[in-house]
Order: sequence, then C-alpha cells, then structure tokens
Amino acid sequence: MNKEQFRHIAIVLQLLIVTAFSDVQAQQVERSELIGAYIYNFARLSSSDLQKEKSSYNIVLISEEPSLITELRALESSLKINDKEIKIFVADEIEEEYKQSCLIVIGEDKQKLYDEVFDKTKDYGTLLVSINNPNPRNILFNIYDTPDGNLLFEINKGNIYERKIGIKSEIELMGGTEIDVKELYLQAQSKLVESEKQLNTLKSVIDSTNSIIVRSEKEIENYKGEIEAYKEEMKQQKLLYEQQFERSKNLSDKLIEQKKEVSESKVYLGDIQDSLHALKLELNASNDEIYNNRQILSRQREAMNTKELTLQEKNKVISQQKNTVISFIIGFVVAFIILVLLYRSEKQKRQQNKLLAKQKQQLEKLNSTKDKLFRIISHDLLSPFSGMLGIANILNVSYGELNESERKEYIELINGEMENYLKLLNNLLEWSRLQTNDIQFSPSVWKLIDVIKTETDNVNMSASHKDISILFDDDMEYMVKADKNMVSIMLRNLLMNAVKYSDKGSIVKIKCHVSGNANPNLTTVSIIDEGIGFDKQNLELALDNGVMASKPGTIGEKGTGLGLFLCNEFAEKHGYKLKVETEVGIGSKISFSLDSVS
Repeated sequence: MNKEQFRHIAIVLQLLIVTAFSDVQAQQVERSELIGAYIYNFARLSSSDLQKEKSSYNIVLISEEPSLITELRALESSLKINDKEIKIFVADEIEEEYKQSCLIVIGEDKQKLYDEVFDKTKDYGTLLVSINNPNPRNILFNIYDTPDGNLLFEINKGNIYERKIGIKSEIELMGGTEIDVKELYLQAQSKLVESEKQLNTLKSVIDSTNSIIVRSEKEIENYKGEIEAYKEEMKQQKLLYEQQFERSKNLSDKLIEQKKEVSESKVYLGDIQDSLHALKLELNASNDEIYNNRQILSRQREAMNTKELTLQEKNKVISQQKNTVISFIIGFVVAFIILVLLYRSEKQKRQQNKLLAKQKQQLEKLNSTKDKLFRIISHDLLSPFSGMLGIANILNVSYGELNESERKEYIELINGEMENYLKLLNNLLEWSRLQTNDIQFSPSVWKLIDVIKTETDNVNMSASHKDISILFDDDMEYMVKADKNMVSIMLRNLLMNAVKYSDKGSIVKIKCHVSGNANPNLTTVSIIDEGIGFDKQNLELALDNGVMASKPGTIGEKGTGLGLFLCNEFAEKHGYKLKVETEVGIGSKISFSLDSVS
C-alpha cells in the first residue's frame, strides 16, 4: 500500500469519527436522564443503617460533567426517597462529606478516584454508583455503555452485603447483570492468551519481511559496488586506449619524417625500409591491442547492462513482496476486528439467555412457593382448628356430664393444639419473610448460653407433657458473633422437633464445643434425641425445599417440614450448612456452627 492509499484511509476514518461524535452529542441528554433514573432507583430500592439515621437522603456527585450535574439537581428539586428530601453535593475530589453520604456517584471523568472512595467508605455503609468502571471487582452498582449504544448496569452483591446494605428484589427486574468475578478473570485470561498468540504470529511475519528487505538491500548495495568497480575499470581502459592512440599518432609522425628522409637520401634506403617495416609491425601490434581493448570494453558494457536489468527485476520483486506483506497485515486486522465483533455479539446473546434462564428459575420458585403456601393454608392450618373445634364441641355439649379430670384433659388437648398452631404460624411467618427477602442478616456479639437457656425454658412446657427432659449442663459462656434472632429460631425449632419425635420419658441433650486447631474460631451446637429419626429422602426434601411428607410425632403432633428448612437457611446465612446425623428408630443429632469471639 502506497502513501496515497494511506492518506485516503486516514480521511475516511476522520469522517467516521466526526459522524460518531455528532451522534454522541445528540444522545447526551437522553443518556444523562437514563443515568439519573438508574441512580434514583438504586437509592430507592436499597436500605442501610446510615440511611435510617439521616433526616435527608444525601448524595455526593464527584464529577465535572454538566449534563450529569443538571440531571441530579433536577432529582433534588422534584423527587424524594423514602419520604426524605434529596440533597445533592457536587465535588471534584474526595472530601469529608462522604462520611455523611447515603450514596456517592463517581462520574466517568473521575473513575481514577473510585478505588480510594471505595476504601474510605467501607465502614460507613455508603452505597457507591460508578459509570463505566473497568474494574468489576470493587463495584457495587456500575452503569456502563454497550457497543450497540445501550446503557445497562451491573451489580456486585458481595460488596453490597459486606457493607450491610439491603437491596430489594425489584432491582433484578431492572435488567442488570450480576458480576461473576471468577468468570471475568477466566475470560480476560483467555483473551490475553489469544491476543499474545496473534501478536506473536504478526511479529514473526513482520520479522520475516524485515529480514527479506534487509537481505535485498544488502544485495542492492553489493550490486552498486560492483557497478562502481566496473565504472572504475572502464575509466582505466579508456585511459589506456587514449595512451595507445597517442603512441600511434607519434609513430605516424615518425613515419612521415622518415619518409622525408628516405626521399632526401636514398643512400640510407635499406636502413629506412627496415625501420619502416619495424614501425609497421609496431603499428599493427598497436592496432590489434586497440581492437582487443574495444572488444573488452564492449563486453563489459553488455555485462553492466545485464546486471542493471537484473537489479531492476529484483527491485520489482521486492516491491511486490512489500505490497503482499502490507495486504496480508490489512487482511489480518480486518479479520481480527470481525472476530471481535462476532465474539461480542455472541457474548451478549449468552448474557440474554442467562437472564432468561434466571427469570424462568425465579418464576418456577415463585410457583413452588405459591403451591406450598396454598397447601399449608388448606391442610396444615385447617387441622389444628378442626381438632380444637371438635374438642370444643364436646365440652360445649357434654360439659355438665364430664368430671373435673375429663374437663382438664380436654382443655390440655386444646392447649396442645394451640401450641402446635402457634409453632406452625411462627414458622410460616419466618418462611414467608425468607421468601420475600425481608429478613436481614444482622450479626452481633453475645453469650450463646443465655439464648440456649431461654429457648430451653420455652420448650420445657411442651416437653413436660411427654415427660421428656432437656439436658444442658455446660456453664461456659460461649461468646459468638451471629444473628441472635435467627439462632433463637433455629434452637426453638430443633428442640421442638426433638421433643415431637421422641418417645415419652426420653432425654434430649444440648451439647456445645469449640473446635480445635483446625478452626479455633468455630462454636458448634448439637441437639441430640433418642427419637424415631428421619429417612434420607424426606430429609433431603425438607432441607433443600422445605417439603416433607406429613409425618406426625410420637403422640400424633402435626409437622410440615418448614422447621428444618428454616434452620438450614439460617445456618447458611452464617456461612455453614446444617449437619444432620440420623438413623430411623435410633434417633438424630442435628448440629449448626457459629463464629466464636475470644
């Protein structure tokens, strides 16, 4: 490709850039409005302790972009967040206002400050929104431009939960993408390896071409040296020829003088004739030498012309090779660009399929939740009322015919049904809160022994009806960092299950221990009973989905499977799974673990 072709390509690229810039200016206002809408919804659908403490919703904008500043000012003057006024603070660098800010927006022109803002706000529960941040590992919410001109957002829930910020499920319906850091790292690594391979291939082609050009230039220099040597040799031959010609001319002059002498003096004719003959022989020899020199000069000229033609052919071959290499490079770049565009298109398609699959999974989960809720309402909530209604009818009809012990027995039956009903309602309430993400994980430091004793006292009433003893003879405090409400619900459900599925007169034990050298910061609580145990299939359904075939207790108590499911969910909130060791007819040992505090 020559200079003229490169000049034309540069002009076309400049025209494309000018056209694209005009389109960007035309879309700037619409883009800033969409960014403002995203920011408003992020603030509206999130919650934290910092937001609850403030009388107004404070937003700091770190940017000098006029359209973004104008849009946020418009939000400040026209909208509210959770019935609180919005206050906008605009800054071009990091200031102390971040400690009082519910949300900080870092504009695209200030992304170099993002990591510093991220580190300084870790302990304040501040929500961060970035625009076109290239590092997905540190983002909370990131709004980014797609190659096709759209504006989307991505979310890193790990960083959001680490700041103790709650987000509502409606955010997922806005179409954002959840960051998978591991997948991002693997994709970036694959692209880097592929780019290095292509770069090495291109480098080898260029090195090979440069080597050919260097060798050709050396050959040209050698030919030039040979031509210069031939020119010098021709100059020498020409000088020799001129000298021979001058000698011939001198001989001719001598011959003329001698002829004059012969004509003047015939006495010396014989000597003159001999001299003349010698001169003729010398002249003939000089003529032969001149002829030979002319032949040599002619052959040298032919050889020089041949070498010049050869040099021209080689120059033509070198020019063709250069054009071939340039064409190959251009074709390679065009193919690479096409492959990148195809890859991006395929990536977007995969993301859309992934989003559809996720939405389908959510719909299936909602349907399952709806079916289970209807089943519990239609069956499990109806049973306690039916039982109590039947007993109440007996008391109502035959109250005067019953003695005191029979009345007391019926009242105890009603009380037992009410206890089962209350337990079912509590579990159903916690389960529904769990399904709607209304339960926030709030760990704190407290004494485990206090909660164990409280829940043991709560369950002792039910246990006394079956003459079951709940034993806990450990006097260590066991300081733990956990969600106190969740641990109370786990202990209550596990103890009530142990009592329900244990025979009269049996023992339920509570054991606590701190793990050894393998994990010194882990406290494990175990509930051990001598009851009827669980079969493996029903146990897996109860732990994974909260679904268990209705199995009554040892004296006919009702069960739904929600208790074990709630306990497993709450255990996973603390970072550990519920561990169940059971054998049908022998008993069960159910354990959960909490983080210890020394």
